[in-house]
Amino acid sequence: MNIKAGFQRLLPPKNLLPLLFSRTFDSIAGSVTGTFFAVWLNNELISSYTILAIILTTPSILSVIGTSLFSAFSDKTGKRKELMVLSRIALMIQYLLLLLFQQSIWGIFSILIIMGFVTQVYYVMSDTLATSICPVERRGEMTSYQLFFSAAGGMIGSGIASSVYDHLTITGSFGFGIGFAFLAGLFAFFSTNFIKTSSDSSKASTELIESNETQETENNEEISSTELIKQRVTDKDKSTNYRSLFRNPQLVWIFIVTAILSFGVGPFGLIPIVYMEDIVGLTNLQVSIAGTLATLVGMITLLIVGKSMDKVGRKPFFLFSHVFYPLYFAFYLFLGNYPLAIITLWVLPIYPFRGPATTAMVADLTEEKNRAKAMNVLLYVQSFSVNIGGIIGCVIADYTQIGLIIVPLFPAMVTIISAAIAYFTIKETKRKPAELQLIDKTVKVKFRW
Repeated sequence: MNIKAGFQRLLPPKNLLPLLFSRTFDSIAGSVTGTFFAVWLNNELISSYTILAIILTTPSILSVIGTSLFSAFSDKTGKRKELMVLSRIALMIQYLLLLLFQQSIWGIFSILIIMGFVTQVYYVMSDTLATSICPVERRGEMTSYQLFFSAAGGMIGSGIASSVYDHLTITGSFGFGIGFAFLAGLFAFFSTNFIKTSSDSSKASTELIESNETQETENNEEISSTELIKQRVTDKDKSTNYRSLFRNPQLVWIFIVTAILSFGVGPFGLIPIVYMEDIVGLTNLQVSIAGTLATLVGMITLLIVGKSMDKVGRKPFFLFSHVFYPLYFAFYLFLGNYPLAIITLWVLPIYPFRGPATTAMVADLTEEKNRAKAMNVLLYVQSFSVNIGGIIGCVIADYTQIGLIIVPLFPAMVTIISAAIAYFTIKETKRKPAELQLIDKTVKVKFRW
């Protein structure tokens, strides 16, 4: 019985499975269409890295308008999964329009901008939903599961991307994208919507908290903690806005460190495949194989990191990833003439350490009524910074003798700054066991396992 319980403890909760499989299919759609999208644009429609960067980054930068509005709406209404479904319908429409109007670069640009107002909402809602319907003490593990299932989709998508692109061109890539985006939306539809907006639910939560307070009157420290949690759980009527997030210094430092690091990796995040093929000399098949292997290693690492993060804390993994980034890209810079060495580096990704830790820390520092807004800020900080960094990198590649070498050089230099700031500012956000037990007692009526 204990063995069975232990095995079940390793698996994600059942109520998260539809959400997790939705992430898998979404990742397949993104990998199949995105792996060679920049290569296709560069080969067929664009002759400038700067123009390529503008085409790829501007829609993401402008998407903050849509994600901000939808995030605030979801925090008020609790409609997380509905917005996820809407976002994947928009993604299907985007792929269909790109399939029909693939001859015009400005037509493609317009489609990406217009649909980007909705398509990026999916990721904010997914992170918010996953970190809210899981037990607080397993939050780090659940953020790893999110990336694990996404990585599984990325592995599948990367594995078939070159075959689809080589045999069916970009038209086939968009066609496959439509199908997998549909499946992502379908599974999102069957996800659990955790928000309880009725007065009955609030009343039940309040009664349970008051009961706990009565039972624990002998311990003043526990009473204090219970009152704090009571305020967090039942205070649903007070209006909140984005400014309230920036009153937490630790949350602000996380955003700053994330912004600097994302800015640094911008060129590598924007045109990695162009660099791999033009400078390193990898083929489409080698790119797909390397991406698949990298995802497999990442998936294994995520399972280890997720559980470890809930035991030892978020900070060690957050700091390790940020300190390792400068070394990682320095190796890319100095081993660029050795394809096998580059493939080996690619197979050793850092995101299994940084991604779950960052998401879990933001969730730890925010209440449910603010969480979608916080996840939206995190997404935008990452997206805006990486895109600005990518544009600057592409301008340098176009107009200086450095060329595409800037792809690993830029992150190797800039991420040193984010590593230093993280080391001196970031504190642990994982709650103590006693507080976690209190939280579980007071809000467990909201979860069904």
